[in-house]
Amino acid sequence: MRVNGTAIALVMLVAGQSAAAQDQPPNTPTILECIGDISGKGINAPADVLVPDSSSGDGNTYTVNGNLLTVNGGSGFPDVRLQLCQSSDTAYVYQNDCTANRQTYVADWLAMKDFNVNTSPFYKKYKNSGYQLQIVSVDRVSLHVHDESLSGHVRNDVSKAMTSSTLTPYLIAISYTASCKIVKPKI
Repeated sequence: MRVNGTAIALVMLVAGQSAAAQDQPPNTPTILECIGDISGKGINAPADVLVPDSSSGDGNTYTVNGNLLTVNGGSGFPDVRLQLCQSSDTAYVYQNDCTANRQTYVADWLAMKDFNVNTSPFYKKYKNSGYQLQIVSVDRVSLHVHDESLSGHVRNDVSKAMTSSTLTPYLIAISYTASCKIVKPKI
C-alpha cells in the first residue's frame, strides 16, 4: 500500500496540535499586563467642567477567558467584566453593551431632552450602558489595548433671576492606550 506524503504530514500536524493542546489546561485565561497613558476629554462639556488630567506610565491588567474580558479594577475598585462583541483575525472588541455603537451613543446622549431614568428613550435604548459605555479594543497582533469609558453628565444652569434653567448634556471620555505583554500567573 502506498501512502501519500501529504497525508502523513497532515496526520503528524494534527497529532502535534493535539499534544500541544493537552499541555495547556482547558479554558486557561490569557493575562495581559499593560503599561500606557490615560487621557480625559469632555465631549460638549462646558468650559469650566473638570476633566481628569492625563498621565503616563500607568499599568493595568486584563484577563481574557473565553468571550469574557476582566478589567482589573485596582485597589479599592471592583473588577469590570465585558463581553466579546466583535472579533476578527487582528482585533477583539469587548463592551458592557454589545448593542451600543459609540458614535450613536454619543449623539443620542447629546440630543437627550428627557433625563428621567424611568421615562427617557435613551435609558430604554441603552439598558446595559445608560450610565456608562466601556469599550476595550485589543489588537491581537501588536497586543495594544485601547480602553475607553464614556460617562454621561448633565449641567443645570439656572438664570440669575432663578426663573429658568438650561440643561446641557455632555460626556466625559477617559481613555487608556497601552502596550501589553502576555504573562503567566505568579502563583
